[in-house]
Amino acid sequence: MKKIGLVEDHPTVALSPRVNVLLEQIQARIAGIPAVKSVSAGVHAPLSQSTLGGLAVNFTIEGRRADGTGRQISSAAWFPVSARYFRTLGIPLIRGREFGAQDAAGTLPVVLINQTIARRFWPGDNAIGKRVRIDLVNEPIREIVGVVGDVRHDRYEREAKPEMYLPYAQLPLVSEDPWVDSRLSMTFVVRSELESLPLVPSLRAAVAEVDHNLPIFNIKTLDAYVAEQLWQAHQTMILLAVFSAIAVVLAATGVYGIIAYAVRQRTYEIGIRMALGASRKNVLQMLLALGLALVAAGVVIGAAGAVALTRFLRSLLWGVTPADTLTYAAAIVTVIVVAMVAWYLPARRALEIELTVALRCE
Repeated sequence: MKKIGLVEDHPTVALSPRVNVLLEQIQARIAGIPAVKSVSAGVHAPLSQSTLGGLAVNFTIEGRRADGTGRQISSAAWFPVSARYFRTLGIPLIRGREFGAQDAAGTLPVVLINQTIARRFWPGDNAIGKRVRIDLVNEPIREIVGVVGDVRHDRYEREAKPEMYLPYAQLPLVSEDPWVDSRLSMTFVVRSELESLPLVPSLRAAVAEVDHNLPIFNIKTLDAYVAEQLWQAHQTMILLAVFSAIAVVLAATGVYGIIAYAVRQRTYEIGIRMALGASRKNVLQMLLALGLALVAAGVVIGAAGAVALTRFLRSLLWGVTPADTLTYAAAIVTVIVVAMVAWYLPARRALEIELTVALRCE
């Protein structure tokens, strides 16, 4: 089974022609490891938070306004990456091509965009061949050569954001803006048939062959990396699940106790009905129908309250909406089953009482 590993490396200088050559040499050494199937690099790994990659920059679209609101400037996050980045990570290429060896310094400036930008600015049209200018220092106008799938680069993102990818070989200098960190973090992505740990010595040796002063750390599989980034959210969900289970048990116990008490209070009525000729089946159906009516009223009130409170849950949910139909259906079925059991058992117990004893109950 193929595995993807992440290797974080921190050169102590910003992007320059020398650093481009250095990164290419490191990739070539890693690619030469027998177990490695593909290798690439990016400044900003998915689900991580970086001081450089991922920050929004303004851009303009050549020949027309960026949107229909009259503004000429829009913004998107930008990410310097190397060739085979999307193939290595398994990010789908929707249209066009990825970066390759032809996208070097001095060649035609190119850029890739994600689906969100393509849908927003070119709905129903092909964005390939269009040109944009990104608001960076000494930045030329760039041609769009590909559209890739949306990626969550921030662990707290709920919806995909506009993103652009630039070949880092075409970024010989870094802007002097104050938000740029002089220590550029580069994450190498390695696709291999082995787990990450057996590859660690080979990866360290490959980097040391290029420059033994470069630190290398945080080597792990992509699954482990994603689990680490989402650890806090997972712990929160587990805690909420535990409290929810306790709440369900307490609610079921409360419903059972209240309904059992209500049925016991009607023991005298049950005795009278049976004395007048009502069968046990008819009495049981009467009690269950009454219980179902009460449950239906409770379900309607509870569902309305849950829908009204959904806006407070949006920040805690991934991949589902607060008004998820399956979740509501499961909750309603659970409440109905618990309530019916709570009605049925006390009702059966009341019907098993001798008629003379039931008539003396008050």
